[in-house]
Amino acid sequence: MTKKVATLSPQGFVENLADKVNQTLMYFFLSDYSQTETMRGNLMPLPKLVQLYGNVPNDITSQLEETLQGYFTRNFDGATVGVTNEVTDDRINLQLSAMVQDDGVTVSVGYIITVSNSSILDIFDINNNGYIVRDRATI
Repeated sequence: MTKKVATLSPQGFVENLADKVNQTLMYFFLSDYSQTETMRGNLMPLPKLVQLYGNVPNDITSQLEETLQGYFTRNFDGATVGVTNEVTDDRINLQLSAMVQDDGVTVSVGYIITVSNSSILDIFDINNNGYIVRDRATI
């Protein structure tokens, strides 16, 4: 497919598959629904999913998996997305894993997203030694 992904940085466009997948996920994780006017109805960013389904573990799990499967399939040659949940106290820990293929190359990504009371608490990149993508200080 060889699509480039635009960044809002001096890097400009990224072509490497790992960078493209990472940038695509960052947009999904950090965008607000009101920032997607041109894609209204075609893109549901994570904050909106959590707002709508964040109190029901099975709903947020299935919606996250379905949304990302469609998102990756539109932007890359293929993808396999899996999401599981673990409920602890008042939190839902969503474990996201995905294998994304493009031009014969495959990359895997994994994140743990912690949700409570329809709010995102943390996003951890588990393929990058626990790097915090978004935490309470930035929400």
